Amino acid sequence: MDFDNASFIRYLSAKKTVDDRSLNPRLWSSFIGHLETMRKEGAVRILELGAGIGSMAERIFCSAGTEGILYVLVDENSEFLGEAAQRLGTKFGIGPADGSTGIVLQAEEAGTWLSRPPQGSPFRVLLANAFLDLVDIPFILELAFRRLEPGGLAYFSINYDGMTDFLPAMESDGEILGHYNASMRVLKGNYSGTDKSFGRIFRFLSENRYPILDSGSSDWVIVPRPVQENGSKYTSDERIVLETVLSMVEASVSASACDAALLAEWMAERRRQMESGGLAYIAHQLDVLARKPL
Repeated sequence: MDFDNASFIRYLSAKKTVDDRSLNPRLWSSFIGHLETMRKEGAVRILELGAGIGSMAERIFCSAGTEGILYVLVDENSEFLGEAAQRLGTKFGIGPADGSTGIVLQAEEAGTWLSRPPQGSPFRVLLANAFLDLVDIPFILELAFRRLEPGGLAYFSINYDGMTDFLPAMESDGEILGHYNASMRVLKGNYSGTDKSFGRIFRFLSENRYPILDSGSSDWVIVPRPVQENGSKYTSDERIVLETVLSMVEASVSASACDAALLAEWMAERRRQMESGGLAYIAHQLDVLARKPL
């Protein structure tokens, strides 16, 4: 589905609150602990791929502060990065990098940017949040780990791993969601996409002998609850995420061999359930924390 930038920024902003509660708390705590230890040893250069509107940077600055962190945000959408700069500047007073502190915006496709000769010293931290399932994972990670210093950390979070559920169950779920997941496995240029990104990440780390420090689930779970906002059983952010995900399913499946009438019936019922506060949504995802050997 094609979104205009304003609509997708709205979605990314809403998604942040869902990600916040979904990130595996054990891994997040471990990552922040490692980051604080690194900073005691000197300035920390962080590289985030697919940085979007800066939601992960915001989380890190909230938990660890900004001092001694130089944060490079790479995203092919310059409007997203402009939004990131505005949000981070407003909330933390942080601006363009000055010495060992600040942010650097790189508006370029990740593979293209990573293929360029590196500038500056290697990074100590490599991040990707809800991004690797959109790209050629082995290709991107091979290039990215070259930018990471020996002993550096890699924290990959919210990696979709092949299971989406809407509740209550419907008889047509298997066909609709089967086509939805299959849409992620199509040939994309010179590589095949995947609906099980964690498996490819795990394989890459294992084959290259990058130690996995920890891993854990980071499922999205949105369920109707007692009145949240304006009489709804969902928060405003949850509502935006539900609407967007349903639209993504509709767009993906409508381009498949799925019967159009069956899809229309399924979409109408799911939207009716959402409007009445009776729809639940679950997406299975995994986080991983790894280290580049010394």
